[in-house]
Amino acid sequence: MAYVRQSEPAHSARSRPSYSGRLVKTPRCSSALERAGIAAFALFCLLAVDAAIRFPGRFDLAVMKIVQRVDHPELGPKLDEFERLTDSSGAVMAWAATLIVFAMRRWWLPVLGCLAIPLGGVVNETVSRVLVQRTRPHLNELRHVSDNFEERSFPSGHVVGAVLLYGYIWYVVGERVRNRVIVWTIRVMAVAVIALTGFDRVWSGAHWPSDVGGGFALGFALLAGLIVASDRIGRTVSDDGAASQGHSLLS
Repeated sequence: MAYVRQSEPAHSARSRPSYSGRLVKTPRCSSALERAGIAAFALFCLLAVDAAIRFPGRFDLAVMKIVQRVDHPELGPKLDEFERLTDSSGAVMAWAATLIVFAMRRWWLPVLGCLAIPLGGVVNETVSRVLVQRTRPHLNELRHVSDNFEERSFPSGHVVGAVLLYGYIWYVVGERVRNRVIVWTIRVMAVAVIALTGFDRVWSGAHWPSDVGGGFALGFALLAGLIVASDRIGRTVSDDGAASQGHSLLS
């Protein structure tokens, strides 16, 4: 992905990062991200239609059995601990902590973007409760199944939330942090959380693999839209111009 660095102002951009000194994507990269987001949304729509009209088929069952063959005495307990990071309370705490860090750094446009992330939960709940009535895994031939199989399964809300939050963190640190070691450390951790969330939802029997795939597709589509919107706003609005909006929303 190509980047260009805009010219820096006379005062030091390191003391208080601003959009005039950040790394920004070229229009071509933004267009590519838009196309990728549209493709992800199209994939999500196909998976949603499939989930709405039929019970998970051989592919879902085969993939789930393969994933659940992974076995280690400590795997279950470790995944249970990890799940606290992405369940309802853990996700809210991680989102709030991210919001606070962005505000403390005076990154007001990322603050506004972070405030938009919960809208992804609204989209996810609308799809799972209104449009797709699929239930969670509960077949006897599976090694792990859901304790609440009557709950709606498509798409995986854990995955949608992880992709949105940690994907947005991945984007923001690349735009704002100049130390590349810190940037890539945070990015690797963010990608690990996203990937492990998907694995955990299938291994534990909480979701069918296509539920997780739908969560990745929807999450990426929403994330792409959020990043493109943030990038376009960032080209025309400085942090100083967005500060009043950030203060009013946080007050």
